Amino acid sequence: MLKINQEKCKKCQICAKNCPIGAIAVEPGADGKKVVSITNMCVECNVCRRVCPFGAIDGAEKTEGMVQCHSCSIQCKVPLAPPAPASATPTRAAVWSATARSS
Repeated sequence: MLKINQEKCKKCQICAKNCPIGAIAVEPGADGKKVVSITNMCVECNVCRRVCPFGAIDGAEKTEGMVQCHSCSIQCKVPLAPPAPASATPTRAAVWSATARSS
């Protein structure tokens, strides 16, 4: 699972603006400062990691039990089973087919 390193994060929100499925939440913290976090909607497409200018996205890239979705240019990794809803991918594509499993 990807996590935001709060020490490195400068709250610029570039990750949230570029997340194709809106899995990054920006909320006010107890001290009034913004808190950026990755929600359970994350499909670990790593777009946030690629766009973060501060290297604030941590976590090992998950590959076990995941396949590459080729329904759009983002090419998220999606779980093989149990299938997540099609709404979990940016194009809302149903990618859990025999073809997807073999790629």
